[in-house]
Amino acid sequence: MSSWLTAIAKGAAYLYGGGGGAEDDEDEDDTNNAQVDQQQEQKENNTSRNAVVNAQQYDPRSVYASAKGDLYKFNPKREEFKVLVNHVEALIIEHDSDDFVASFQIIRKNGQLLFSETISNELQIQYNKSNHSMVFAMYNEEKDRLEILSFIFNEESEEEAFKMAVAIKLYETNRQESFDKLLKTKDVQKEEQSWMTDAYRMDVDEQQDAYEETDKDLYELCDDVNMLDVSQYVRDDDGDNNDDDDDADDNGHDDEEKSATEEKPNKWEQAASKAYDDDDELQAHIDGFAERKKGGGAAHNRHITGSKLFNRTYVVREMKPGAAALGYFHHNDENELEYQGKIAITDRDKKHFTPSKVMQHQSDRSLLLLDARHPEQISVMNLDKGKVVEEWQIDRELQDIVPLTKHDDMTDNPMVYGLANNAMFQIDARIPKENKVIDSKQKSYKSIHNMRSMATSGNGFIATGAEDGKIRLYDCVEKKAKTCLPGLGNEVKHIEISDDGQWILATCTDYIMAVPTQVPGTQRTGFEGRGMGTLKPHPYVLRLKVSDMAKYKLRKVSFTPAHFDQGKSIDEHWIITSTGPYIIKWNFNKLKKSGIVNSYSIRRAKSTVVHNEFRFNHNDDLLVTEANSVYAQHSAAKK
Repeated sequence: MSSWLTAIAKGAAYLYGGGGGAEDDEDEDDTNNAQVDQQQEQKENNTSRNAVVNAQQYDPRSVYASAKGDLYKFNPKREEFKVLVNHVEALIIEHDSDDFVASFQIIRKNGQLLFSETISNELQIQYNKSNHSMVFAMYNEEKDRLEILSFIFNEESEEEAFKMAVAIKLYETNRQESFDKLLKTKDVQKEEQSWMTDAYRMDVDEQQDAYEETDKDLYELCDDVNMLDVSQYVRDDDGDNNDDDDDADDNGHDDEEKSATEEKPNKWEQAASKAYDDDDELQAHIDGFAERKKGGGAAHNRHITGSKLFNRTYVVREMKPGAAALGYFHHNDENELEYQGKIAITDRDKKHFTPSKVMQHQSDRSLLLLDARHPEQISVMNLDKGKVVEEWQIDRELQDIVPLTKHDDMTDNPMVYGLANNAMFQIDARIPKENKVIDSKQKSYKSIHNMRSMATSGNGFIATGAEDGKIRLYDCVEKKAKTCLPGLGNEVKHIEISDDGQWILATCTDYIMAVPTQVPGTQRTGFEGRGMGTLKPHPYVLRLKVSDMAKYKLRKVSFTPAHFDQGKSIDEHWIITSTGPYIIKWNFNKLKKSGIVNSYSIRRAKSTVVHNEFRFNHNDDLLVTEANSVYAQHSAAKK
């Protein structure tokens, strides 16, 4: 054991420059670096074999895959890879088949172990087929930074086998299931193996020249933003009160005796259109109902969304665990957000809750809220009255709700789709019984128990994302899926479909998948007919370049839900997401036209970004909320 640890320490010291200065950080000559490597290798060949770990010490049954090549290291100052060690061997070692633990190791040709890392998404593995490389990231605890390495394969046959082995081990690690077992049960089809490995490709160099940039491609995120500190406006100690609460009755229920035709003025509209003569008048309006809470800090924003019909933006702010308020804002003449007011989020019994999902409904006159306390219920908040007026009961626990088409929330259609972990169904509040599910518009599954997210396209196609990473495509809720995409084993936290149904955007914690839905060689999509069958187009995995992870000192990523730009007259051009304090804007147009996956811009925010999305019909403007601030993020052409 001691020789094993000594060898690891020795390899790590060489790999990271430990004990030998920061020679890998300096602009030394590459030739001298290679000479030092050769001298070191010759010296080690002459040393006692007790000081190294020989490859023969590995049980051959535990070596899952191997490939020979050269190891390079990224120099952040020169922004290039330099030879680190020639003539090495990459190994995938199985450690525990029950817990699906495997490691990725690099050894010298004499058997010395350079490093060993557990196979997981944290390696950020990316391939470039044009130069036969596998790029990956490793965290150096001693220097508190990410090291970027590249393994160049010698043989193409070994390269393909090794890439498949990595994909399988990542899949097993993520799903905690045997890949062979999945093949036997046909949970993953044999022809889908290449679908998985293709997802990790970063072959962009050859395609970059094929794309002709447009004026819109030159737009990047602006550094200057006009931030609003929400803690000044939506106080932690006044969650029981609304800014406009004269319409709320004492027991929280609607006055059934009021005339159904009686219309009250929409106070939200009045507030959104209210004009102020000067900044002092606006500040007086704000100071009249809000003061900063001293000693606060527990309150934080949870979600932001913009109206598709009106000049409104909504922000859910959790005041304390289980209690939230809905702040509302509008864009002023300078196209910046201004605070207008807030309402407490309570159920019909006046009990506070923090919604886990917020969806606009019926021409933006209502919000549908999911409550984790009552997962079988949808709370309907009337935005004219500023309170929950209905509670729809469903006969199963809800995972998600979506409009019947992507922009159906802009209409008066009262119906929505619901998703449970094993069922899909259509909900109609007009049904005169407790359960609001339409009997003829539902389907339950005996073998599926992990569906988590749902989305619809402009023409009503449906997609679901599951905990095991699978993506299913449907043409209606009452029939089984037309297509099932295997995913990469990680939970799909959020899913979205382009307006035309041609693309799916699936957000996982470590990456985002963009999947074309058109069946190769045909004019139909995987939502229609017999689905995709074996003709599944390979997905595009959106990751930050490992060099950018090192540059911005990101050890891990955790993406917020990714969104397309949206609008009735907009052909999706961008994808927006964030991780930690970084807002990332991907050029989706380059991806769908030329397969370019690493064209994006990054802006560092003041603090962790909680959620962001595009403003409807404004693909140059984002709505962004951090923990205690909200703002409109603009884009401008490169100078």
